[in-house]
Parts: sequence; C-alpha cells; structure tokens
Amino acid sequence: MIIIHGENTTASRKKLVDIIEKEKDKSKEIIRLEAKKLTESSLEESLGASDLFGTSKTIIIEELHSLPTSKKKKGFIETLSNPQTYDIVLWEKRL
Repeated sequence: MIIIHGENTTASRKKLVDIIEKEKDKSKEIIRLEAKKLTESSLEESLGASDLFGTSKTIIIEELHSLPTSKKKKGFIETLSNPQTYDIVLWEKRL
C-alpha cells in the first residue's frame, strides 16, 4: 500500500499521476475510487473482482482519511488493512 499526502498538493498529485503512468506501462488495470462516493459493496467489488485474463490491477482511493470519523470509514480502513492481492494507493490532499 502506498500513501501519498502532504502540504504541497501539486507535488503529491504529480506523484500520483507518475504512479498511475508507471502502472499503466506495466499493463495494469487502474481502478480509481473517490472516498466520498465509496460504499462498502463497491470497495469489496473492486478488491474482489478479477477479469477473465487475470490482469493485475492497482486500486487508487482518493481522500479516504479526509472522510469524517464514522463506522463507514472505519470499515473501509479495516477492509484495506487485510492482505490484498492488488496494489493500493491512497491519495490525500493533506494528512
């Protein structure tokens, strides 16, 4: 899991774009999720689904830690804390 954050939003966003480009160069599927629109079922679906060809994927979740403290946020963090077969990148404006 990679966590990108910091006061310099422009630099952290550029780092995210760089990671996405590198993952695409490796022929990985990129799944981008916005934490504000995320549901437990959509997260589980993204983590559990695989295509017929077994393509590796990278899951990017934006602003997960910026969500207000809640059971929902805690559930997302617990789900992501479990061992995953895919690369996960968390991007935050600040942390």
